[in-house]
Amino acid sequence: MLADFVDLKIPNICKNSVLLSVILYTQLLVFTIYVLAETSWSFQSLGTYTMYMQWVALGSLFVLCTLRTRLNKLSAVKTRVYGLCLCFTVALMVECIAAFISNKFIFDSSVFSLMSMSRLIALFICFLVLFRLFDLLAILEKRHQAESISRLDALQSRIRPHFLFNSLNTISELTATQPEQAEAAIDALAMLFRANLETDNVQHSLQREIDLCERYLDLERWRLAERLRSTVSVSVKSPQEHLIPKLLLQPLIENAIVHGMSEAGDVQIELDIRETNTDISIKVDNLKGSGKVMSHGNGIAINNIQERLIVLYDDQHTFRVKESDERYSVIVRLPKRKFDGLRG
Repeated sequence: MLADFVDLKIPNICKNSVLLSVILYTQLLVFTIYVLAETSWSFQSLGTYTMYMQWVALGSLFVLCTLRTRLNKLSAVKTRVYGLCLCFTVALMVECIAAFISNKFIFDSSVFSLMSMSRLIALFICFLVLFRLFDLLAILEKRHQAESISRLDALQSRIRPHFLFNSLNTISELTATQPEQAEAAIDALAMLFRANLETDNVQHSLQREIDLCERYLDLERWRLAERLRSTVSVSVKSPQEHLIPKLLLQPLIENAIVHGMSEAGDVQIELDIRETNTDISIKVDNLKGSGKVMSHGNGIAINNIQERLIVLYDDQHTFRVKESDERYSVIVRLPKRKFDGLRG
């Protein structure tokens, strides 16, 4: 038990779901305190309670979210002590701001009246309860991570590229006509399946993912020849430094090829990868095809990708499908995570 306690850190509270929960729970606490403390109903008084408590709650959440990574590098005891001090500092600042708004000077002794101190003590007790809740959430997060690893392994094992049969036929034809390209095709196919069979890591660098995507496109170019027109644009400064889910692009490209194949077998697809200060944006776009092969396992592939992204990023990612009369696009936006060569 002691070892588990020592390992506990502040869980991931930088999520939209946590923000919504904090707002709702704080408002519930406001209503409870208001009903117990006030004898008459007043929207103005309730608004004052709400503003005060929400400032404290959201301010504390912002500070903890901003400094969470640094705090978690400390020992468990220091993490809790510094975290409590930060939250108490936020509460003190809100108390001072509230006093200033009430036409009092910040350094007036009335700011630290008995009523103010009683509120701060009550908030400090609430923060103690909050950090105990963080301990319980950290335990749940550990369990969730263990379950997520098992779930990702199961999802990863279901990734079976539908192009295997076509690729083997292509390699067979190249063996007779272009032996050198047949060898390159075998290497490309082996590279893709090696990545699929690796179970130690569920993520790798963006650069390696782009390389896998290029190998897959090579296989499809050998199969479709001039009927496949593809454009790959990468506007990322250092793709080898960013972490990304393994085999994310290949199913999206395969999906685009199947969706975008015309009756004559022509395909036109575009892959665009860009970065912002906080995100990696991926867009796979294709002209709509004949529609005769739209159900060729693509729903399973898209659902698989969505499930994997939910496990890895929770609500911190975006996955959108845009469809018009002529075009079909999949847009994925992922938060930047640094690849250190060891993470999986």
